[in-house]
This record gives sequence, structure tokens and C-alpha cells, in this order.
Amino acid sequence: MSSIFDPFSALDPARERAQIDGAIGSGGGGLTLVSSGKITTPVSHFDVVLPAGYFKFILELANFTMAPADHLSATISYNGGSTFATDSTNFDTWGVAQILKFGVDGDTAGPTGIVAFNSDSLINLSNSNSLIVDGTLSIYPGDASSQVRMRSDTQESGFSGATVKILESISFFLNPGATVPPSNGRANLLRFQPYGNGDTPPTSTNKIASGYWAMLGVPSP
Repeated sequence: MSSIFDPFSALDPARERAQIDGAIGSGGGGLTLVSSGKITTPVSHFDVVLPAGYFKFILELANFTMAPADHLSATISYNGGSTFATDSTNFDTWGVAQILKFGVDGDTAGPTGIVAFNSDSLINLSNSNSLIVDGTLSIYPGDASSQVRMRSDTQESGFSGATVKILESISFFLNPGATVPPSNGRANLLRFQPYGNGDTPPTSTNKIASGYWAMLGVPSP
């Protein structure tokens, strides 16, 4: 059995922890497998709890698809899902700093784009609405003296016969110029969903059709 953590494997927490420990060193190098899951039936959204006792989370995503085509998106809650950091009236909750690379089969260069600042109601984790999404999301949940911050590194590739490939790195932060100004606090829940209408709970009928995820936590010192 390989010692490298495989997000495509059948989800077995004990085995996954052993794989992680073997991959990153004795005692897990401070990383703990917090939770994992698999989407096999289309869902409008799914939530991932960010438990206390960790100052950073690393969330691995693999094989995510939408039905119908849409962007994989997310947002956070400070109160376990009663309310979310999403303003679908002004669409300015989240700020974005983005580096984006497009490519097609046979293209060795391809256009590269840099977005210095943009804003939206949700965290947009994919650039195309019709590609398979894989990636890593680093989450700094914030505390009484800081706000939540996130960074995603994702790749998007086509289904059989498609030629477009996308590689992007994005920093997400609460927009200081938002209509509803952000405040400090610790996020304790992360919601994933199709972008749809940019709101949550989502009013769109779009679904997450498939995907695997596993979240690691770095314990607080």
C-alpha cells in the first residue's frame, strides 16, 4: 500500500490517518485528519465543520463536477450555519487576489491573467463552469483579533474530448470596503455549493454532482 494519502481511495479514517502519518513523518508532523467525505448523489450544498483547537486547515478537493454546469463556490459561517458571510444583494462580501493560467492542448504558452482585486458574494473556487475541479484550500479561520483568510490552488481539466486546461492560485479575504463591513472572529463552518444565484442557502436548483474531500487540521500550539 502506498504511504501517500490518496483522496480517491475508499474513505477509511483509520487507514487515511496511517497514510498521512507515513507521508509526513512520525506523529503526523502535527497534522490531524479532521474529516472527509464523498459526493455520490447530487446535492445543493454540503458543510464542513471547522472545529476548535486548530489554527489552520488544509482541505483537499478532487473530481468535483456540477450539474448543470456551474462554478464550485463556498462561504463561511461564524455560528454553525445559522448565518453566512454572503451578501447576495451587493455582491461584495469577499475580496479576491488571483493568478490565472489558461491553456489548450498543444499550447505551450497560453494566456495568463492577474486580477489584483475583485469582489463577490461567494468564494469562487473554479474559473470555468464545465470542467472537473481538483485542488487544495488552505483555511486560516480567524480569531478575536483577526479575520478568516483562505487560499486555493486549483486545476481544472476537461472531460473526455475537451481541450481546455486551467491552473489558478487565489487568495480570498473579507472585503474591507464591503457594504456590510467585516469584523474579526473565528469561522466554525465552511459551506460548498454551486455558485447559482450567489446566495446561501442556495435558491438555484444547480447541484454538486460528484467530488471527494478530506480536511487536515494543524493543532493550535
